[in-house]
Amino acid sequence: MRMLDRGVLINSSEVLLHAHGERPKGLVDKTIVKTWSVWDTEQDEWFADEAVVLEVEGLKLELALMYLDSIVLSWNQIDLSSGPKRISDWDDSFTLRCSSNAHSNLKQVVGKTIRRNSVIEYFYGLTMVEDRKRPENVGQKLAKWILHGLKFDFDDACLLIYNDLDKTGISLEPFFDPKFRKAEVK
Repeated sequence: MRMLDRGVLINSSEVLLHAHGERPKGLVDKTIVKTWSVWDTEQDEWFADEAVVLEVEGLKLELALMYLDSIVLSWNQIDLSSGPKRISDWDDSFTLRCSSNAHSNLKQVVGKTIRRNSVIEYFYGLTMVEDRKRPENVGQKLAKWILHGLKFDFDDACLLIYNDLDKTGISLEPFFDPKFRKAEVK
């Protein structure tokens, strides 16, 4: 399984929606038929640093989140018929395999029809408290909305694939916090 091209990072909702055009909207009213994730066979756990794949009626949406605000997203590019071949810089000590419907949260959405999907943003605020190289930066504030992930709504559930501090997170619970906002894909 060839993994995502991490050289194609997207770090804003606007760029994501512009780069992928109508494709995210085309997922609405389609059913998730299978999910894929990379599994660490030695630890018997999900390897959250690699791609999650949603098979949706003939399409494969492939995504991974990294850094604090970036997503790598592609369509129908990962070959699931072979084992994972990472382009990341992990050492060879991992024994990984691509697993179908292995992640418990992903397994629960198989067979569900996507009714809406949204891009999720997080309000990131920071006040510089120390900067030894540039003390004049102390007290400066940075505040902006950053790309956080994607949300898929079903009739009776939701799926969030989000940035979990430099790795991909998966949740069935929506975020209810004013630091999050969503832009529905229309």
